[in-house]
Amino acid sequence: MLNIVKSLLYRLKKNKMFWIMLGVCAFLPVLTLLLNNLILEFADIFVDVPLDMGLEMTTYMTLSELVSLSSNANFFTLLCVSIFLCKEFTDGTIRNALLSNKSRINLYTGYGLTALIIGGSYLVTYFVSTLLALAIPFGFGDVTPNQAVTSCLCSLLMGVLSLLFVVSCVLLFLFATGKQAPSIVLPLLVTMFLPGLMTSVVELVSTLIELAKFGGAEITTEIDYTWVPLYNAMLYDSAEVDGALVGKISLYYILFSALFVFLGGLTAVKKDLK
Repeated sequence: MLNIVKSLLYRLKKNKMFWIMLGVCAFLPVLTLLLNNLILEFADIFVDVPLDMGLEMTTYMTLSELVSLSSNANFFTLLCVSIFLCKEFTDGTIRNALLSNKSRINLYTGYGLTALIIGGSYLVTYFVSTLLALAIPFGFGDVTPNQAVTSCLCSLLMGVLSLLFVVSCVLLFLFATGKQAPSIVLPLLVTMFLPGLMTSVVELVSTLIELAKFGGAEITTEIDYTWVPLYNAMLYDSAEVDGALVGKISLYYILFSALFVFLGGLTAVKKDLK
């Protein structure tokens, strides 16, 4: 397995796409900083912009975005992993590995570790760039150092779990199809369509309840939407970390990731890869 990972990482180092996407991940928070400064300069022409105008929320919003399945880091991970590892199928490298007595589980595990290294590189780069480009100039507002550290660490931890979800989903469709387009499109549908679908369901239920109350129905039971999978990730706010919500989001991410890993491993074992 380690030989598989070393071989993939050797090819990854020479892959321009990986480095370009890594550079974009590092630049995005800087771009956010530049845009905010540009807006402030234009606004200062017409009105006196106060020094304390809540710019720390830009930092919190960027940290909160790490939790989303469709975060910038996850998006670049999905693209890079799908394109890079799919070449193993199209070039026949995976068949050669099987002929050299590499087990399917070792192949799946090696590909998974490589995908996590790719995703981890993007996530850490985006996180560090956020701290340097946004947290330093904008700060965290009127909070204690412990609260600021908690916001950062919780966001990073949740970002890791969302990354596990995305990587396991990509590997599942990669081994199931062995083709680049489905391994990109299908995970994109899962990571973007499903959260949107859950949001629509929550909004529909909320609307129906309000209409029922308006019609005179007595509804006293309140629905705890923080238990709704995937939707609850949209409720995460790094400015006010809710431990119970973090636990619920983590639970669903872990369960979905475990399911994808199981199905992906099963597919890798049973699929005809030769």
